[in-house]
Amino acid sequence: MIKRSDVIRDYISKVSDDELSFLKERLSARLAGDLAAVLDILSKNKVVDQYISSSNSSDEIYNVLDMFEEQVNREFSKRNN
Repeated sequence: MIKRSDVIRDYISKVSDDELSFLKERLSARLAGDLAAVLDILSKNKVVDQYISSSNSSDEIYNVLDMFEEQVNREFSKRNN
């Protein structure tokens, strides 16, 4: 089985610069509607959607989103250096 971290890294490495910026902004601010917007985008990828859907609790979903935020920040730094 593929690790979540590998799925996240693979997905984030392939998103456009605009989408990466959008995800970075939404995951950092987490204002009203931000997480729903992020989940809407992420759910469009079948593999990512399966991993998010396999979460057993809301805490686990937040942990997955935290992992996405960490990877988004890494990728953003990598692309902008």
